[in-house]
Amino acid sequence: MTQAPVTPELEREAIVDETAPEEIAFEGIPGVTRSQYLVRPEDESAWLPAWQLKVDRDGTEYGVPTRLPKGQLDHYLAKRRPVDGGKRFTLHQPANLLPEPRFRCFIGDCRKRVQERIHLIRHIEVCHAQEAAGYAPMLDKLRQAIAKDNPRLAALVDDIAATPDEQIRAVSASETPAAAPVATTGQSCACGWQPKSDCKNLSAALRMHKRHCKE
Repeated sequence: MTQAPVTPELEREAIVDETAPEEIAFEGIPGVTRSQYLVRPEDESAWLPAWQLKVDRDGTEYGVPTRLPKGQLDHYLAKRRPVDGGKRFTLHQPANLLPEPRFRCFIGDCRKRVQERIHLIRHIEVCHAQEAAGYAPMLDKLRQAIAKDNPRLAALVDDIAATPDEQIRAVSASETPAAAPVATTGQSCACGWQPKSDCKNLSAALRMHKRHCKE
């Protein structure tokens, strides 16, 4: 594949922070800091630091450090997000970045950090399987805390547990309930959440919110 030309402007937009400690790793990815991907000197001829653009629950766009192959820049920079049609990658540092993950692995000298407790449990059980057996009571405590913090899920599970199984039977098409329309303006969630006044994609913001809503 013919390598696309890299202009001085593109090179300046992707300056590597050579003062950052090499040991820093963000979300377990070696060489990645919270705000920038650090391309190793031996890889600079083939890669450029970049940011993958995503959207949070409120519809706000933020960037995650990544790297892109110089020979396929046009291909990646033309990509769009399926959820809202926004740009998927950029060489410009975005205004918003992913915050530092709150929860750090407590096994040995592991420095893995994650945003959610359920991901911490999964990390420990997969990557530290032997130690996980000894820490089972603590992991169970985390599971109980997760369930307690989500009363909507707890109520749903209680309802499922209290509903007996029944034999499969065919029903008339007329008995099948129609899908309820999804509101796109005004108060669109039972918790009272509303999109920001400057939100450009209400439906995408609503979908992102409902993924995390605990109402």
